[in-house]
Amino acid sequence: MNNIKLIIIVIIFIINYIILKKNYNKGLYFSIFFLVIMPRELFFSISDNFPTITGYRVIVMLLFVFSLIEQKITLEWSRKPLINLLVLIIIADFFSLIFAFNFSVSLNGFLILIIERFIFYLIVINAITNKEVINGIIKSLGLTFILIAILGIVERYTQFNPIDYISLPDNPRLEIRMAHAVYSTLPHPILFGTALAMGLPFCLFLVDSEIDQFNKRFWGFSIFLIIAGIYFSNSRGPWLATMIMVVTLLILHYDRIKVRLIPVIYLMVLILFFRPGVFNTIFGLFSSTLDENSLEGTSFFYRFELFKVAFYEIVKFPERVAFGYGDGAAHVMNLSGIVSYGSQREVNFWSWDSEFAVILLHNGFIGFTLNLLLTIIILVQLKKRIKLVNSLNSRRLISVIIASNMVLFFMMTNVAIFAPQVRFVMWTSVAIGLILSKIDPLVANEGVKNSRVIT
Repeated sequence: MNNIKLIIIVIIFIINYIILKKNYNKGLYFSIFFLVIMPRELFFSISDNFPTITGYRVIVMLLFVFSLIEQKITLEWSRKPLINLLVLIIIADFFSLIFAFNFSVSLNGFLILIIERFIFYLIVINAITNKEVINGIIKSLGLTFILIAILGIVERYTQFNPIDYISLPDNPRLEIRMAHAVYSTLPHPILFGTALAMGLPFCLFLVDSEIDQFNKRFWGFSIFLIIAGIYFSNSRGPWLATMIMVVTLLILHYDRIKVRLIPVIYLMVLILFFRPGVFNTIFGLFSSTLDENSLEGTSFFYRFELFKVAFYEIVKFPERVAFGYGDGAAHVMNLSGIVSYGSQREVNFWSWDSEFAVILLHNGFIGFTLNLLLTIIILVQLKKRIKLVNSLNSRRLISVIIASNMVLFFMMTNVAIFAPQVRFVMWTSVAIGLILSKIDPLVANEGVKNSRVIT
């Protein structure tokens, strides 16, 4: 099975290399497409003592090499937004690695931070030099979300997912698959719904930004595919996140949101009328949340319990208070305890369904504070950028980026984000939003053939 994964990674590498060699920007679009669509099961190991080589790291490092060759990353890289804070997070994570509960596991997490987040963000924010690049990236993301949704819909009705067979025997999804659960290329149904909820505002934006009527209808149809995918995730989280996304767009005065949502609302009303089971499914997920004896209620209160567990574990030792137990520790520490809700029974905390609780356990108060600060600064800086761009579509795009990341930040409170794909979406969109105020004034009066994503 390792050989199959290696062959797939090599094929993707060759395709990406050829495209990057011919045209760097197109190679960037394809790289982002592969990074968001690629399942995390694509990896291979050289030895037990060597970190795994993932498809993500191969693509990011290939892109990094071409970025240096094309001189996209200059000596002024440290002046880019968020870089100083990210460096502080890396330093804090390095100390977490030094005091790690399991060094080899934490080393893998440290490499994720360095390669899949810092270097990737550095590549994207330096590659964005004009509106054509932004157009290409946004459309690449849009097509990726459509494909993820289609794969999920097909999986829902056929129970076939090719990723199941790629992942065996390392991650036997066929054995743990829940009834009618939909994964698509994501590692969990909730994260499948999260990815689509993050993608929905981009497709709304593409409907508004296209001039060509065929393209408008294409992106409009994609909205229905994505909503269907969110429904098939069969989880409260993505639905709540979608509501938060819509409210965010309304607060930010995204002028076309009401117009675009009217046909969607009509369709949903018709579905609820002709298929009452759909309503019962959605309403049942929410109504049982506060019932401590229900499965949904248990999972709801369990998430709050995780913060208590993380807190009580790190305060045991001074170095843990500051730097935690290192990345990945939550899954190897075998923690257990008596929960304070429901029947107050003893449980094993093997499922860490809150990313913020995970960060607290892994990185201590220093890492937790820096990551929380990063989240706040991203939202504040993006909000400021709305007033720093000239064109209406640029303001729309930044609003969409804020709404998309609100989905992720909300989901971080109630699920562990162990899907690299949604992180790539986050860092790609944040880079666009933060650099757009420098790009927009330079190209405000230029047109793009058959498109006006940024005008």
